[in-house]
Amino acid sequence: MNEPSPLSRARDLILRWCDDRITDGETAELETLLRESPEISRLFAELAHVNATLENLGPAGARVQGCPTVTAPPFSLPCNGWMRPLLSLAAALILLGIPAALVLQRQTGNAPEPASSPARSLAVVNHILGATWRAGDQVLRPGDLIGPSRIRFESGLLQLQFFNGVQAVIEGPADFEILSAEESFCHRGRFHAIVPPQANCFRVRTAQGELIDFGTEFGLEVSPDGAEVHVFDGEVAFQTDDDRIPTRLGVGRAALIPTVGRAQPREANADLFASYREVNQMQAMSTEKRLAEWYQSSLFWRTHPATLAYFDFEEKDYLTGTFRGETMGPYRDPVAGLLVGAQLHQGRWPGKAGLAFSRTSDRVRIHVPGTHRALTLAAWIRVDNLEPRRHALLMSDGESEGSVHWALDGATQRLSFGASVSSGASASQIAIPSEPLATAELLDQWAFLATSYDADRGTVEHSINGRNIGRSLLEKAPSLRIGVADIANWTSPSPEDAHFEGVIDELMIFSVPLTEDQLVGIARTGRPY
Repeated sequence: MNEPSPLSRARDLILRWCDDRITDGETAELETLLRESPEISRLFAELAHVNATLENLGPAGARVQGCPTVTAPPFSLPCNGWMRPLLSLAAALILLGIPAALVLQRQTGNAPEPASSPARSLAVVNHILGATWRAGDQVLRPGDLIGPSRIRFESGLLQLQFFNGVQAVIEGPADFEILSAEESFCHRGRFHAIVPPQANCFRVRTAQGELIDFGTEFGLEVSPDGAEVHVFDGEVAFQTDDDRIPTRLGVGRAALIPTVGRAQPREANADLFASYREVNQMQAMSTEKRLAEWYQSSLFWRTHPATLAYFDFEEKDYLTGTFRGETMGPYRDPVAGLLVGAQLHQGRWPGKAGLAFSRTSDRVRIHVPGTHRALTLAAWIRVDNLEPRRHALLMSDGESEGSVHWALDGATQRLSFGASVSSGASASQIAIPSEPLATAELLDQWAFLATSYDADRGTVEHSINGRNIGRSLLEKAPSLRIGVADIANWTSPSPEDAHFEGVIDELMIFSVPLTEDQLVGIARTGRPY
């Protein structure tokens, strides 16, 4: 039976979310799909907007006269049964490129009151370009769902799509607070928004007053000098605490509302703001650049004399179910990986392949010959499940002398390197863990993990994204043999469940311990965002 496409699967999950029938596991799956695909993020945001419009039946809140409120639903809000056919139709039309605005005419009722739960989702992060965050601030990633919260960052661009249809770009240094689906507070920074008619009267508050949008496109810059409003399409109103009547600005007009003094009229200047469209273009260019940089780096490492095996999971032989691996070490024959159950999946970028592992039987079988006094094991992974058990990355079959066991320990959240050591007539296992890792460093995001082993020096070193997370000295350091092994699973002598759940899109094995600078270089050129 053919597996459903990611877009088809996302559509089904979104409709289950609307029906309030989605499970915790399916919610995690949907959030993963949102992080991976801008197209799925757009579908989710537009369907959430359609859902909000259909659910527009509750009591009205405080508003500007003649300005109805449209509020996105709380994450747990179910769709009524009569709404599901309309949402299914909306999904089909959106996937054909027809905006949600044309799927349904704007409703005239009032929206429900916002839910009190702080976990309510109001927007999705589409793209992040060059953002730098201060210590202690919430770090966002593409695909993150955002509820009422305060967003602070020092530089870069953040592109959001609100579930009521508003498309926004925040430019740092910024301090921006999302209060509800239709109201935000800009404390500092530049904010560009495209507000569709369905989100009429989107409001942005500042220390100087409140901006009210009537379905248009505008820019707002807040600095110590005051708030400066630029209108690029339609009309906005700005009202200070001292104004009895809002000041209206039409297309092509701008005004500086200073901290002290009267408003100063100006001409609108679109060049001051990064637009939603420009961010899409910059993101596409950034993705192409990063993919090209990674490709050049991969060419270097796949042809390196110390490379024992290199898998980027790009070339699959569909007749034999194998992946071609590169090797330039003493064993010149390419190392082939036999695919068992795992599915091709998008890797770190659109156009980059990876392998998704989800079932207890999923794995890639490989054979790496030889005995080695040194090894570096490295992989780009995205962990989808970190339950308290062993999560295999590369595991030699069984526990014979010198066999290698590289895994994540979900119970302690550490990277672990193990090897079998003979002691007289018996064999024992050495296990060298890393320092504990934060869940945010591992779960649902791409991470570059590496472990270097040097028998002559008696050292094991672990790293994540080029950062050292542990160095251990061994009393006894045996030679290692990978032999027949599993990627993402373990053919073990015990019934232990050690399967990995997530995506791996690059795995490398070297016959030397890579230096810290080399690992940092791989992490920098390979990071997806």
